[in-house]
Amino acid sequence: MGGKNGKLLVNEGKTESPERPLVDTLEHIGQSLTGLPFSVCLADPAAEDCPLMAVSHGFTILTGYEQDQIIGRNCRFLIDPIPEERTCMETRAKIRKYCTAVTDETLPERDIFAIQINMRADGTEFRNAFLLHSVTVRGRPLIFGLQLDADEEEDPEMVLNETKNCLFLQDSPGTLA
Repeated sequence: MGGKNGKLLVNEGKTESPERPLVDTLEHIGQSLTGLPFSVCLADPAAEDCPLMAVSHGFTILTGYEQDQIIGRNCRFLIDPIPEERTCMETRAKIRKYCTAVTDETLPERDIFAIQINMRADGTEFRNAFLLHSVTVRGRPLIFGLQLDADEEEDPEMVLNETKNCLFLQDSPGTLA
């Protein structure tokens, strides 16, 4: 799903030949995210395994991974090294259900907030607070994820919601372009 140098490759999902306007829009979004100082990612729940299509510089700082180690992978690479007994399986199931609902357009709510223990590239653990927000780009369902280290904020859910509202300029209907 991803390419090098901030380029987005969008023709690896279920759609055999996406329309050029969709490709252009997704590439523009990917390039726009790349330089952001806070952690944000874009995932494609319609593609096999819901890969990350784009991540911000802030995401690479938070996780310690470089973009070429991230793009095209499901975000669970951050939780897989954590022992199962320290993983909240209920949260993982809730996230899987959310991703499926985005694709099926059966979302009971557009946002989901969770905190999970994740592992950085250097092997250190952190409590990853994240907010997933569904959007539709030219008819394609996508998921924007905002993340932060939960131990660095008093109210991580509020901070992530405020960031989302700034990015989308309000609690928008979630349709871009």
